Amino acid sequence: MTDKFLEEEFKSLLYNFGEINWNILTPEAWDKYINRDEPFNEEQLAELRSFVKNFLDFLTDKPEKESK
Repeated sequence: MTDKFLEEEFKSLLYNFGEINWNILTPEAWDKYINRDEPFNEEQLAELRSFVKNFLDFLTDKPEKESK
């Protein structure tokens, strides 16, 4: 999973959450990351990559634990 792919998918998710008015981004962040499509910085990408990895690990481990 490249940083660009991860960033595009996450921005799409943020946009969809914003469209249903969950207010998960400040107006300034919305303008910066969605309207102007500015890239995330390295620290943000590292945190995002870690979150996605942990989430995928959780999703893939859960069915094994439930089936035992």
